[in-house]
Amino acid sequence: SRLERLTIHHKRHDITGSKSIKNTARLYWWQSWASCALFLTITSWFNGYTLIRTYANSMEAMLLMVGIALLGPELFGDVSVARDDKPLYRHRIQARIAFVLGGLSACVRFTSLAAWIPIGVIIVLRKNTTAKQKLGTLFGLCAVNGLLGVVLGCCVDRWVYGFWAVPFLGNFHFNAILGLGSLYGTHPMLWYIYAGVPAICGIALPMFLWDALLLLTKTYSRTNGGGGIRSRLTIFWIIASYTLLHSFSEHKEFRFLLPVLPLMLILAGHTMVQLLKGMSVFQSTLVLVALCLLNYPHLIYLGTVHQRGPISANAFLASIMNKASQQDRSNNQFSIHYLMGCHSAPAYSHLHVADVFVDVDYLDCSPGCRSNEDLVCESDAFSKNPYDYMHSTYVTPLDGECEHERSIDTFSCTENQSNVPSKQIPSFVVIMQEDASKTEELLLGKWNATRVASVRHSIKSISWHKQTRNIDVLSLLSLLDIHFEHIEIYSTL
Repeated sequence: SRLERLTIHHKRHDITGSKSIKNTARLYWWQSWASCALFLTITSWFNGYTLIRTYANSMEAMLLMVGIALLGPELFGDVSVARDDKPLYRHRIQARIAFVLGGLSACVRFTSLAAWIPIGVIIVLRKNTTAKQKLGTLFGLCAVNGLLGVVLGCCVDRWVYGFWAVPFLGNFHFNAILGLGSLYGTHPMLWYIYAGVPAICGIALPMFLWDALLLLTKTYSRTNGGGGIRSRLTIFWIIASYTLLHSFSEHKEFRFLLPVLPLMLILAGHTMVQLLKGMSVFQSTLVLVALCLLNYPHLIYLGTVHQRGPISANAFLASIMNKASQQDRSNNQFSIHYLMGCHSAPAYSHLHVADVFVDVDYLDCSPGCRSNEDLVCESDAFSKNPYDYMHSTYVTPLDGECEHERSIDTFSCTENQSNVPSKQIPSFVVIMQEDASKTEELLLGKWNATRVASVRHSIKSISWHKQTRNIDVLSLLSLLDIHFEHIEIYSTL
């Protein structure tokens, strides 16, 4: 890559001094800026945790990194010299492809413009040309090819959906125009600075901050390991502009910073090179092992223990539906109701079973419900009183009509919109353990359901070890007891 060539070029001067270039070949792999950045990227806990979960953010991150790699000469090269004596405003095909990818990225998530617009501005400002040529770069390279990428993205949507659609406009209207993203939680404007960046960088944070500080104070001279200062400054300003523009949104999440995490780790990798310089093989190995050990424990915990219940529950449901359909080919239609909080479990993407048809239902917590103060969302009504919500919403198999054996608050037989229960009892009910205990009488009695599985979800509490045993307690070295929260699965088949 362009960055690696720049790094090697400066290493020949910074590390070997007056020695011959031949000695550079004897450098260990971790003494390369690009190699250190790659190592930090591979061992990053946030990459491992997020890349397989939020596909839109992962796609945005991938397109941004590929685009920046294709724009190497424009972003990091020497603009004072034109190759092959061609005018600088005759843009390379790789640069055009990069902005096409930028347009595709905007189709996936319009927030990627927070990176692509600064990249375009940097390229225009770096070119030592006339105003006419700057406009040619702005529109001929950035705008036209970006628009081409948007058109290409719309064509892909047309092919997949079967009709013309521009999804990112709906995303932009919902979040930027209506400002309804705040319905999913709000954070202070500087949250990304004091919480977001430190969390996603992890152990690499001190190295990233050190390199950023030296860049901003301009105290990193070329004779003190300051190779590629211009390239690193360009990377830093892309990170800063992306983070700043995202900070104006009230709704913030760690995953929104995923696209610029590789750039942060590139700067951290430069500091890591300086840290390892002069170390022996043994000392360098200790540092690399320490970086791994400080990243992977919480990655393993988050990937295998914390909130693992929905994935395990869906895997169990898929297996039991597959087994039932194989025993009776006519029994291939099932319904699953998730009586849990908003966005707490994936659905169809984890329930694909050959020749099985699944109907999934969630508690409503849509923006239309949340933004209307006159409406009570299903998720809120269920959280307030699980038994009464289920009693008044589902048609019981006893007489098909709403019963009046208990006092009902929000969703009563006479207060709900239809005045009668509107949902049929599903084949399977997925519910948190605490709520299941409150509705056990209804589930096991009137619904005639059977509990078929109890799945560990997350750690509920930790206490000192006691001799009394419990099925949801894991003893750690006979010193601590780890109490787990469970997801219960009931079947009415």
